[in-house]
Amino acid sequence: MTTPSQPACASYAAMRMYSLFLSLVLGLTLTGCGNGPLGPIPGGALAGPTARFDPATLPPDPSVIVLETNPAEPYSVKINAVTVEGQLYIDPTAERTWYKHISNNGEVRFRFDGTKVIYPAIAVPVTDPSITRRFEADRIVLRLDPR
Repeated sequence: MTTPSQPACASYAAMRMYSLFLSLVLGLTLTGCGNGPLGPIPGGALAGPTARFDPATLPPDPSVIVLETNPAEPYSVKINAVTVEGQLYIDPTAERTWYKHISNNGEVRFRFDGTKVIYPAIAVPVTDPSITRRFEADRIVLRLDPR
């Protein structure tokens, strides 16, 4: 038996879910999730204090960095980074959107995951076999130099 309150309850539940969804979106926007990527979803410009990058102060294994490319329309992603002989390297494949941005303009900014300081850098292609042999053969090896 259907009562008049059932449609109202279903409608109320739908409105409540919609309200929660809008609250979540608004909350994420206001809390700074627009400051770079959100997990695997690319983001925009990074926000925070800026400092000159000094390779001598690299963490022993930076593992993950947040990289911003395309200064005209900032695009940021979380990627793996590797330290080799005191230098910081990234190794995209040619299909990556962020690599396509770098191939047009090597000016990037990055921060170590979990930190706030942003470092301006230039992504420099590396062809030295003593470095490139440490990466997978299908990768493009780039060194991040301070700028």
